[in-house]
Amino acid sequence: MKPGVFKKGLFVIAGFLIVIALVWFVVVDWVVKVAIESQGTKTVGARVDVAKADLSLFPAGIEVLGLDVTNPDSPMTNALAVKRIFSDIELMPLIKGKVIIDNLRMEGIRLNTPRKSSGAIATGKSADNAKTVPLPPWLNKMCAGDRPIGFAIPEVKDILAREKLQSLQLVQDLSAKIDAAKTDWQQRLKTLPTQKELEAYKTRLDKIKKSGGGLAALMGSASALKTLNDDLQKDLGRLKKARESYQTELDGLKQQSTRLAKAPLEDVRRLKAKYAISPEGLANLSQALFGPSVCDWLQKGYHWYARLEPYIGGLSEQKVGKKTESAKPELQKDDLPTFLIRDLHIDALLDTGNFTGEAADITSDPQIWIKPLTFKFLGRQMKQIQSVNMDGVLNFMQPGSPQHHVKLLVEKYALQNLDLGNAKDLPVSIAKALADININFNLAGPKLDAIAKAQLESVQMAVEKTVGSEISDALAQAISSVTRFGLTAIVKGNDPDYTTRIESDMDALLRKAAGRVIAQATAKLESQLQAAITEKTEGPLKDARSQLGGLGDLAGEFSQRLNFGDNLLKEIKLPF
Repeated sequence: MKPGVFKKGLFVIAGFLIVIALVWFVVVDWVVKVAIESQGTKTVGARVDVAKADLSLFPAGIEVLGLDVTNPDSPMTNALAVKRIFSDIELMPLIKGKVIIDNLRMEGIRLNTPRKSSGAIATGKSADNAKTVPLPPWLNKMCAGDRPIGFAIPEVKDILAREKLQSLQLVQDLSAKIDAAKTDWQQRLKTLPTQKELEAYKTRLDKIKKSGGGLAALMGSASALKTLNDDLQKDLGRLKKARESYQTELDGLKQQSTRLAKAPLEDVRRLKAKYAISPEGLANLSQALFGPSVCDWLQKGYHWYARLEPYIGGLSEQKVGKKTESAKPELQKDDLPTFLIRDLHIDALLDTGNFTGEAADITSDPQIWIKPLTFKFLGRQMKQIQSVNMDGVLNFMQPGSPQHHVKLLVEKYALQNLDLGNAKDLPVSIAKALADININFNLAGPKLDAIAKAQLESVQMAVEKTVGSEISDALAQAISSVTRFGLTAIVKGNDPDYTTRIESDMDALLRKAAGRVIAQATAKLESQLQAAITEKTEGPLKDARSQLGGLGDLAGEFSQRLNFGDNLLKEIKLPF
């Protein structure tokens, strides 16, 4: 080969390598940056920005600088900002389209930082998760039950304006029954033997008695008397049977009338139970006071879990079927998931102080990797928290049957201005408190057992002054004196029928503080209800009883006809 040709060849190869290097350093890093931003935006449902991305081959690794993840619920705030991310990547799996990261480190993590421009995105195909994650029925049911509570007993006139009195309705029903019965029996009396028809029997008897003569005449009189007797007995039988039915119906209406005397008292008891506040009614006041805050925490936690679960949970329950089950035996021991972080280390600089943590076996295909995701996070000597310890296991290896165990311990968390405003007559907030929080979360397939306990010390309660009732004033005074209390929230059961409960030792204090005032207010309400309901029902009940008396007057008509018929029967005597 001529030296000139060899030299030209070297120049061509060198130029080719230079072009490849330029493409690598200029294009590949840009492609990686765009891929992280687009896929992150799709996952979060809001803008994900990267300042710089650097992909190296020898050794294989990636470095990301200035990662900002927008809070989809607050587009001008970054939910997460990371100063630097770097990791080692296994090269051979990468050639096969699998991303296997041996050691991922995240430094300079900050939460809830302001953005210079909005991170909101237009809804569309690229914003799969932008829409709100639907809450499960049990959580909807729990949080839908939290309604603003009030401690002022309404005025009796307002109660009666919105409530339908059952006693008044019963009186009106009885009155309508009496009217219908009276009309019915007046019509039926017209179809029964009348006084005039009975008097006709008397005329027939007198005519028979006046007949005389021989034996033939006597025999004829006997036959006529027997016919008269049979006819009269038949008509009197109809009258007696009708009178029995009439008397039964009249007695039934009288019994209803007697029972109605107690109906207003039943209304008093019912309305008192509905609108009065008993000391027992305050047995779970903590559910009302703390329920909204607990619901807010649960909703946010479920929201992020639901968003992340498709990416760390692998096959969802909906995708599990005969095809998936039959494919499991085909997995080889050396199979690798599509995405895997073997080890993760973080160093977060939060407003409250430094926070470090580590996690392992983060994968998109836990059914292939056959190792659960484990994590442990630690915070010490922070500004508002003395210490934070959280560790757990997220196990998605069995599709549709996750096995999760998480523990969280927070010591000396300095709470400030925590609004509990769920009581319209008793606006309450925790101005200051030191809280020790212990959370244990265990999920085994459909079975959930989660309990969160908080013990608050050095408490300063703030109760906004309102124009309330004596009850709310008594409760406000009691709450203002609280310096320590415990709070427990429990969620347990089988999906989807989880039961929830929130309780606090503050309840006993509030019952005791408001007991005397509540008893007085309840007695006053009962007295006023009784007077008002009696006034409304007294007149209609008197009218109904008067109507009942009119129906009873029909008994005289039956008696008159039957007495006349019975006396006539005594006069009928056969001549032998």
